[in-house]
Amino acid sequence: MISLSDSTDPDVVLAAHVMRVVQPLAVALDTPVLLVGATARTVFSIGVLEAVPSRQTKDVDIAIAVDSWAAFARLTAPLRRQGPQAHRFVIDGIPVDIVPFGPLETARRTITWPDEIEMSVIGFHEAATDALHVALPDGIIAKIPSPAAQCLLKLVAWNDRRDRDTKDAVDLRTMLSWFSSGPLLQFLYSEHFPLVEAHDFDPVLAGAEHAGRMVRSLLNPETAPIVSSILADSSARRLLAQDMGRSLFDTGRHDHHVALIDAFHQGMSVEST
Repeated sequence: MISLSDSTDPDVVLAAHVMRVVQPLAVALDTPVLLVGATARTVFSIGVLEAVPSRQTKDVDIAIAVDSWAAFARLTAPLRRQGPQAHRFVIDGIPVDIVPFGPLETARRTITWPDEIEMSVIGFHEAATDALHVALPDGIIAKIPSPAAQCLLKLVAWNDRRDRDTKDAVDLRTMLSWFSSGPLLQFLYSEHFPLVEAHDFDPVLAGAEHAGRMVRSLLNPETAPIVSSILADSSARRLLAQDMGRSLFDTGRHDHHVALIDAFHQGMSVEST
C-alpha cells in the first residue's frame, strides 16, 4: 500500500476530502471507485517516487463502474453540479470530474454523454483490475491505477483529444519516465536486464518498452488491437512525439521523444509479448 496518510501536499489533501464524500456513495451501490487523472499521477509520484509533479491540478478526477446511466444519476444525485456538463461536480468547493465505465459501455468500449460527445473508456476497467491501494489523510483508503494502467488511460485520452489538446502527450512522457526511476529502475535492472542491454544500456528507452509490455498485459484479445492501432502508423507515433515536446521546459528533444514512443510501441506489439 502507498502510504500518504501524513501528507500535506495540496492535491493529496484535496483527494482525501473528495473521497470522503464519494466513497460512501459508491459503497451504497457496491461499485468500484478509482482516483484517476492528475490526482492519481500525483499520488503515485509522491508516494512511490518521492517527487512532486511539475504540473499539479486544482480538481479531482474519479472513475466509477456503474450498470447504467440511471445508476450514474443515482450515485451523483447528492452532489452539486457545476455547469451543464454531466460529469462535472463540486464537492466542498473542489471541482470534481466523474467518469462512468462498466456495463453501460458500448461494444466499442465507449460512452456517449448527454451532449452527444462520445468518449472512449478503454483502460478504466483494466485500471480497476490492476489498482494500487493508497492511504490518504484522515484515514481514507483509496485506489489508483497502476503505472501501466495510467499509461494506457493517457494514451487513449491523447488519441481522443489530440486534435485539441497536447497535455496528454506531455503527461504520458512523464509516466513513461517512471519506469526508469526510483524503485521501478531497480526492478528494471534486476528483473528485465536484457531489455536494458537491448537498448544499449539506455534505461529510459528500456523502461518505455517495459511500460509497453505492461500495458499489453492488461489488454484482452478484443481491446489489444484497438489500443495497438493507435500507434500502428509511424505518423501517429511522430505526432505523439511532437506533442510530447510542446513544453517550455522540454524543447529540442524531438528525436529522443520519437525513440521513446517507438520503444513504448515495440513493447505493446505482438512480437514483444
